[in-house]
Amino acid sequence: MVLALVVVGCKNNKIDRPPKPDNLLSEEKMVEVIYDMTIMSAAKGLNRRIIENRGVNPESFVYDKHSIDSVQFALSNQYYAYDIDLYEDIYMRVKTKLEADKVKFKAELDKKATDADSVSRTNQIRRDSIIQAKSQELKLDLD
Repeated sequence: MVLALVVVGCKNNKIDRPPKPDNLLSEEKMVEVIYDMTIMSAAKGLNRRIIENRGVNPESFVYDKHSIDSVQFALSNQYYAYDIDLYEDIYMRVKTKLEADKVKFKAELDKKATDADSVSRTNQIRRDSIIQAKSQELKLDLD
């Protein structure tokens, strides 16, 4: 009897799926918006003072970029979050985009470091040749 009450009680606590919003964002649009929100959040964490001094509100920036509003995003987010597997898929797609960016930016940083090392080596060779030439001049002057 108690077990039946527990099962019935748990069944009554089931959360109903939110209604599909009229202006539901597509899954791809959700990926893009969440991706941009993640980037802006990271930027704000690293450069809070710069962002604040320029009067940029990261959320408003993302909403404006995608021509949406906070209510549309919230309702779409609530709708997708009900289906855990779908919601996880959306976030995995965001993660994949972020990881691809990480690889791309790391390659760019490595190239800049290689280029800087090359310039540094060239400058060192130039300095060494100048020192060697001056040393040769001094040696000739002493002879």
